[in-house]
Amino acid sequence: MTERDTHFNDRKRREEAETQKEIGNKHFKSGDIDESIKCYTNAIQLFAANPVFYCNRSMAYLKKGLPLEAHKDCDLALNIDHNCIKALYRRGLSRRHLFRYSLAAEDFKRVVTLDPNNNEAKRELESIQRLIVSKAVVDIKPIDKPIGFQSNKPLTRVSITEKNVLNISTEFVVKLPQKVPKNYYQFECDWRQLIGKNSLQLRVDYLQMIGPEDIRTLLTSTLEPQMMSDLLNTICHSNDSQLIYAVLSQISKTPRFDTIVLFLSQSDQKVLETIIDKLKRNNFDEKLISEIKISFL
Repeated sequence: MTERDTHFNDRKRREEAETQKEIGNKHFKSGDIDESIKCYTNAIQLFAANPVFYCNRSMAYLKKGLPLEAHKDCDLALNIDHNCIKALYRRGLSRRHLFRYSLAAEDFKRVVTLDPNNNEAKRELESIQRLIVSKAVVDIKPIDKPIGFQSNKPLTRVSITEKNVLNISTEFVVKLPQKVPKNYYQFECDWRQLIGKNSLQLRVDYLQMIGPEDIRTLLTSTLEPQMMSDLLNTICHSNDSQLIYAVLSQISKTPRFDTIVLFLSQSDQKVLETIIDKLKRNNFDEKLISEIKISFL
């Protein structure tokens, strides 16, 4: 094979890879994430030196709730282009979802350094810095001892049995808050207190107590993925269509919604489908139902 033939084949493989990427983009936009991943994988197999292919597949993995796979693809993209902004940003998202908050903050800082006008990265950085402060996050790192200082004793499995030595009842009664919260901070504090066997019904009652109108004024802050999941699973058990719509509509207007919705698990997506079916059975406004589907699904 001549050098000219080799050059022609390389160019053809690059073109085919680009075609696979474009097809993958179409599948992604239509919601067929599995097919988009197949196409991006095909593109990588055809031409592995393009960081964009790994970046696109990482976003598809994020959409499927696979942050570890997304993280790996971002690393591969950054091995090719150390300053690939999309790879840095999406690795930050992956790390956030993997609870590696300090490392995620480093990625977002680097994005802002490379692209000072990147408002999405700025918002993510501010959000994660607040999260680190509010939760007093501690990164646990392995102890790296020199070989001479390492113990030669084999590890021993120790079984732990939990006992109530004093025979004191650990059951407690959780009651519904007496007042409607005035802001999101109070709402979140109340919400976290509603735990136990009947927590689901308590949270339904709590949302009912607040009502659709006040829900719209409370849910204005950035929601963590867990809070969004909690809200979805709670309203799924409510029969108040107006309340359900108010919660869903307001969630879709919160900061970073487009990013957070990517982290919805498959079980959360099934809950959403159940909620939409319930709205249909209750003869809720079809136009409003369509708006919810577009926002979440």
